[in-house]
Amino acid sequence: MVYVTVHAFDKESAMFSAQSGKFETHFCQQNRVTDSFARSVTDSFARNVRDSFARSVTDSFVRSVRDSFARNVTDSFVRSVRDSFARSVRDSFARSVTDSFARSVRDSFARNVRDRFARNVTDSFVRSVTDSFVRTRMSTLLSAKGGDSQDRSQGNRLPEADEQFEWLHRTRDVRQYVLPDVVTTILDPNITCGDTLRILMLVTSAPNNIEQRQAVRDTWGYAARLPNTRLLFFLGHDGNSWPPRTTESVLSEAQKHGDIVVEDFIDSYTNLTLKSVFMLKWVVNHCRSVPFVLKTDDDMLINIRGLMKELNNSRYKPSQPLVMGRIQRGAMPFRDRSSKWYLPYWLYQEKRLPTFAAGTGYVMTQKAVADVYSKSLDIPLVPLEDVFITGLVASRNLHIPLISIRRFHNDKPRLLHPCLYHHFLTAHELTPAQLRGLWSALTRLNPADCDSYFVRLLARTFGAGSYEVITDVVW
Repeated sequence: MVYVTVHAFDKESAMFSAQSGKFETHFCQQNRVTDSFARSVTDSFARNVRDSFARSVTDSFVRSVRDSFARNVTDSFVRSVRDSFARSVRDSFARSVTDSFARSVRDSFARNVRDRFARNVTDSFVRSVTDSFVRTRMSTLLSAKGGDSQDRSQGNRLPEADEQFEWLHRTRDVRQYVLPDVVTTILDPNITCGDTLRILMLVTSAPNNIEQRQAVRDTWGYAARLPNTRLLFFLGHDGNSWPPRTTESVLSEAQKHGDIVVEDFIDSYTNLTLKSVFMLKWVVNHCRSVPFVLKTDDDMLINIRGLMKELNNSRYKPSQPLVMGRIQRGAMPFRDRSSKWYLPYWLYQEKRLPTFAAGTGYVMTQKAVADVYSKSLDIPLVPLEDVFITGLVASRNLHIPLISIRRFHNDKPRLLHPCLYHHFLTAHELTPAQLRGLWSALTRLNPADCDSYFVRLLARTFGAGSYEVITDVVW
């Protein structure tokens, strides 16, 4: 029994062992499958992660390198092209500006040197030819007129009072001074005279008359702001520099207001005739089409609205040569050497002056300006501006009609009362303070208040010329 039991146990044990071996074998096989699958999955996942990471890193690195390289190349190329273009444009512009400026300076300098040389040579020649004749003639005239012993003892020497006209002994040829074919303007406002401009107001002034010019701007010069008028001041230079130039104060004033013209002549009282001829030259070259030109001085009072109303009269046609103003007839030349208007016998031998318009203020038509300028170049120069321009040239040589406008005055009342001025178109010899005060009173005046016995009594006592009340006058 025992044997059987043991044997049975052994058999069962053997069967269990066999089954265990099968199970172990099966389990090992399952483990191998699982390991193989795990390795396969792990390797696949690792490869995917690795490849994805590698691609990502590689792509990022490539893009970074590529973009950086592209930017560097592009920036370098752009800078190179830009710098090259900029240098080319800059050099081309610089050369153009430099060449243009150099040509301008060279041409201007050459013209100035040429013109000055021509004038010097001409003046020297004329002096050598004429001085002997002039001095001999003066000596003869003085002897014939019974000159005093001092004059006779001077021999060929000119009288002391005539030394102010010494430059006229060299030549009286206006062309030699004005140079009609040469640009002589030193300072030009560069204005354009359009078709709407009806009257151009030209005011003669001196470089130092800054206060007078400002007084004109603050008073009747307001008309420069009207659409059909323009105001300009005409000046010369002081003659203290070469090449001729204007002073810093005048240059600053011109830049501020844009109403100053400076021409190439020494600004002095004896050169007023040259100033007026230069003025006509400028108008012919810049504003030839303007219907009317007013010439006046910087110590004048002008009623511009009244003047424009007067010029609307149909008898004043711009296409006809006319000169309008205060007409002087039968005046005698001043032979007194102390007089402001002294006119030596050797410059003008006649006993009476030609009929002329007073230079304090006169108007010329468009046609008259062109004709007078052209003819003035051929008439021997006389230092009295109004006598030369409107008398010798316009009236005597061109036979241009001189029309008297009674409201033009070349003097002023002895009393500064607005009623004594309200009917004037022009008044003379006013200081800047008087001009401002009178202008303020006139712009506030009711003309009807001037029609009284008291005012008429003032006019008879202190007035200048005839007195009349104009109720519709506007200042």
